[in-house]
Amino acid sequence: VLWWSGRQPARQLYLQIAVDLGIATVVVAQTHGSQSPFVSFYLLIIIYCSLTLGRNGGVIGAALSTILYAGVIALGHLGMLTVAGGPTELSTLTFRISLHALGFFSVAFLGSNLSQRLRVVQEELEQKIDSLEQLQRLTNHIVSSIRSGLMTTDLDGHITLFNSAAEELTEKPRSAAIYRSI
Repeated sequence: VLWWSGRQPARQLYLQIAVDLGIATVVVAQTHGSQSPFVSFYLLIIIYCSLTLGRNGGVIGAALSTILYAGVIALGHLGMLTVAGGPTELSTLTFRISLHALGFFSVAFLGSNLSQRLRVVQEELEQKIDSLEQLQRLTNHIVSSIRSGLMTTDLDGHITLFNSAAEELTEKPRSAAIYRSI
């Protein structure tokens, strides 16, 4: 409903993150817990948390993923959750949780750095586009102010610029000359 209305995008994002974390946790719990091949789903969630919410969002996504993953492992170890594959030693489970937590936070760090760099590049691109537009306006003003006829062509010999003085000299309208071959 929030998506269709286009309102409250932040609330929609937080709801999406919560639902995705819940689904990933259920899938991990139902597919061998600590040995689940679907633990990587948490990484996808952490990446989009980092990209959309920045560094803090990535860290929060990694922390929630770690807590939920550790919860599934702990519930399986305590026998409160049926996990296929049988019991595993506590030291092995602790190692897996620690290793995954390290991976989760590493992905959050890398994702947030990528997000920050993407924002910087986007700002630089916007500045370059603005500078280019200003330069094009200046060039157009200079070309239109020249009292001599001015005509330029591309490498294929097609006319790309035809100023008003060139129109007067050739007695051809600009629209008839532009993109025509010399």
